[in-house]
Amino acid sequence: MKKLYFFSILLFFLQSMKMSWLWFVDGGILSILCLSTGLAFIHNKIRLKYTVNDFFMFLICLGAFLLAVPEITLLILVSRTFLSLNVILLLKLPINILDNLYQYVYTAIAIILVPSIIFYTLDLSLGLSIPSFTHYNQNLGYILENHIFYVKNPDAGIRFCSYFCEPGHLATIMSLFLLCSRCDIKDWRTKVILFAIILTMSLAGYVITGLAFFAKSITAGNFRKIAKNILGFFVLFLIIIVFFDIIGKYAILDELIFQRLVFDSEAGRLSGDNRVSYATDLFLATLDLKTFFWGGIDIEKNDLAGTGVKMYVLQFGIIGVFATFLLYYMILKTRFSKYGFLCLIVFAMSFIQRCYAIWFCQIFMFIYCVTLGYKIKNNESD
Repeated sequence: MKKLYFFSILLFFLQSMKMSWLWFVDGGILSILCLSTGLAFIHNKIRLKYTVNDFFMFLICLGAFLLAVPEITLLILVSRTFLSLNVILLLKLPINILDNLYQYVYTAIAIILVPSIIFYTLDLSLGLSIPSFTHYNQNLGYILENHIFYVKNPDAGIRFCSYFCEPGHLATIMSLFLLCSRCDIKDWRTKVILFAIILTMSLAGYVITGLAFFAKSITAGNFRKIAKNILGFFVLFLIIIVFFDIIGKYAILDELIFQRLVFDSEAGRLSGDNRVSYATDLFLATLDLKTFFWGGIDIEKNDLAGTGVKMYVLQFGIIGVFATFLLYYMILKTRFSKYGFLCLIVFAMSFIQRCYAIWFCQIFMFIYCVTLGYKIKNNESD
């Protein structure tokens, strides 16, 4: 039952990341599978005790999840209820079991990424492309070119998506993995994750990666070693980019990096700071207090585009942002530590760029970060 539970969590993790091969697998079904296999596995090992605080935490989870949907239906209510129960179960897991579960997911993700990186690099550098087919998802609004081991998003150009919808999806989640691993460069899995982040050409991913290294440097105290790791990351990044520039195939440095750092005087921001369209910024400026608080704006009807916290406010209001923050803060309180608090700040910075905070994958990683911080605190006190 342990293997089935761990595998169910991995599938749910990947499905919540919008992995192209799992587009047509319902998240609600995976949530039920995770909960049922998890309860069967745990109750064979230990007898869990549930308290009033657990029920209170369940209500906070459910409230945050329901406030982050445009419309609450019976199906949504059931799905979010099971998701909330999965969060409670993860919080109740013994630390050693949670650690084993995380290591299983981390290893599986790295293994999955290896062939994706290899075939993508061969395609990009030598033109050795695997035959593809069109992959369309009406609900998500993506039309991808699926090459089995990686997909190409027409809107992303040559940026690496692996099996996922956008480079930003991949870079955001992978950079948060660095927090969970404490940027352990000696670990082969971390090297794979870093390589994938570099290939996404995601400025947001690079920023979160830098913050992950900074969080480790504060808690580890070895600033020189961390500085060397950060320098090594950017050296590897430059080697890869310059290689593609030298072979003359893509002007990556200019198109994807330098041009995005140019200040746009009309928009009043950097060209790369394009989380929302100019029309969306104008729309935000006209919001009344009620809409700002509760949200409820129909994005498609008002022809608005973008991502990040501004779009989240339009859809779910400040109340939705507050509920999400409260959920993460309450998770942190279960095993408070300095490293856990730093992770909360990094997750908040990630939320500003990409609002994936209610994705199961992010919640799972934050729960592990909090547990990791708790272990670090206990080791320091011994």
